[in-house]
Amino acid sequence: MKDIKKYILFALSTLILASCVDTEVLPEDKIVGEDFWKKREEVAAMVADAYAGMCVADNVSRLIYWGEMRGDLVVPSARQSITNATYIAMTEVNNCILKDQHSWNSWATLYTVINRCNQVLDNAPRVMEQDPSYTESTYQSDRSQMLALRALCYFYLIRTFRDVPYSTTGYFNASQDFNLPQTAPGVILDACIADATEALTGAIAPDAYQSWENYGYLNSNGIYALLAEMHLWRAAVTGNVGDYQMCVDYAQRVIDNRQNAMSSVGRGNSFVTDGSPLLSGAGAGMNSSATAKIFLQGNSFETIFELQFGQGSGNYNLGMLNAYLQTSDRGAAPYLDASNKFAAEGSADYTFRFSEDRRYREACSPSAAAASYPIGKMVAQRFDNDGYCVVAAKPSGEYNTFSQGWTIYRLTDVMLMQAEALVELAPEGATRDGDEPDENLTKAYSLVKSINQRSNAGTTDYLESNLVRSLYLSKEGMRTLVFEERARELCFEGKRWFDMLRYNYREMTGVQYNKTMAEINGGTTSIAEFPTNGQMMTQHLTTKASATTSAIRNRMAKEPVLYFPVAYSELQVNPNLVQNPTAESSKKFDRN
Repeated sequence: MKDIKKYILFALSTLILASCVDTEVLPEDKIVGEDFWKKREEVAAMVADAYAGMCVADNVSRLIYWGEMRGDLVVPSARQSITNATYIAMTEVNNCILKDQHSWNSWATLYTVINRCNQVLDNAPRVMEQDPSYTESTYQSDRSQMLALRALCYFYLIRTFRDVPYSTTGYFNASQDFNLPQTAPGVILDACIADATEALTGAIAPDAYQSWENYGYLNSNGIYALLAEMHLWRAAVTGNVGDYQMCVDYAQRVIDNRQNAMSSVGRGNSFVTDGSPLLSGAGAGMNSSATAKIFLQGNSFETIFELQFGQGSGNYNLGMLNAYLQTSDRGAAPYLDASNKFAAEGSADYTFRFSEDRRYREACSPSAAAASYPIGKMVAQRFDNDGYCVVAAKPSGEYNTFSQGWTIYRLTDVMLMQAEALVELAPEGATRDGDEPDENLTKAYSLVKSINQRSNAGTTDYLESNLVRSLYLSKEGMRTLVFEERARELCFEGKRWFDMLRYNYREMTGVQYNKTMAEINGGTTSIAEFPTNGQMMTQHLTTKASATTSAIRNRMAKEPVLYFPVAYSELQVNPNLVQNPTAESSKKFDRN
């Protein structure tokens, strides 16, 4: 284990490098064939390069925009100039107007990471034949990480675009054919689950102690979390009950690992009192808030997989900075603010419902005007003594040294995945009250309550109050509770739109996930439609749109509108791509 950690430290230290090899298009085949893939260090550099691709600003900003922008928790910042092109485009998306020239439709950054993973998987085996120091155990570790990272990238892509090109072969030079057609999302998801399952064979077990090298790569906990989420997604789309059980099982492995590690972790950590492996949220200020430990300090005990920044010159998280934080030295406002879900307590859209929920104070600045709630959860300079986040323009010169990590998986996310799956495993009509409470609902409630109480340290138990308890006794009530708790706990973390999609799919009929939209449109069947009543998706989207409710409902009629269009630039270079049928095409583009 010591040798493995030493190797991982070396690999992550290369994140600061510019790409040591142009891994998208190499100028000469012989560079790869004769002069590379001979040494252990070269494989390590390429593994690190794959992680580095996840950290580039364009990629992090896409993980934010894809996961949050269309959801109900953020809006285009009211502090932006209304003539700013990005602000205008975000306003269009808020109104469900999807155009192929919107800049975030480009998927190039994730395909760069996928290509780097493929190159390692294609070429690392032969390095063992040339460098004895590149051992079987190190190779299996590399292979595990690249299989899992590639699966994670494709999982983002199918949730964002639905039908995307799929390849498990690395590309090295311009003579290779890049023009792949799209593959149906169900086919890709099945392959990703198989890859991540296989990745467990060589996965590195995480240490109990918190340190940045322990969370900057996909170890076994990260792969368990990825598998839990992919099974949860597949269950929602297909209705397969077995996938819900797989989600529960994989999530439990993460929870058990953290539970076992809790007793051996020192370093001044304190934990909640109910036995859950969660950091205590008691107290206020930078050193005692769980939110501060998880985000502002970073790499906390609860972290599972976090993109690492600030390990060297030039490696900074500009993607998150641009999305969420104003900076004085560039005179610019962020692109996203918190929505009216964070309005004052008692308003119709109030998300947190209870004045003592510390996450409300820590999520965004309460001093802003009603049209603008600056986000502070991941970018605040500090929390004040009352627990409120302090959001202000960064001092001149600090823009280029912003090193907050971007968390992809953490423990409460996994606990709430498990809670969601447990609710779906409960039979219809089940309740967690009465003489025979349903075990799945009871366990799901226990998970939610642990998370909720951690952030509600007042004298009143919110979830057990007379005004609230009766709302969350049934299966349907527990569905609502888990959905709302994910909003409170995971707001702005790139989760919300995917949560909404998952819940929405459970209401849809006629979903054909193993066919592309082009295959469905070209046949005798129609694309799956939303239910005529109770559309959760449109109910949430109309709370922040400037368009009329009827206009939003008309645009949100069928499955394709759930996904972003293929970028105009991609359509130009790849004739095998088929556009999402709900996209508004650029007038400049004419393939004929």
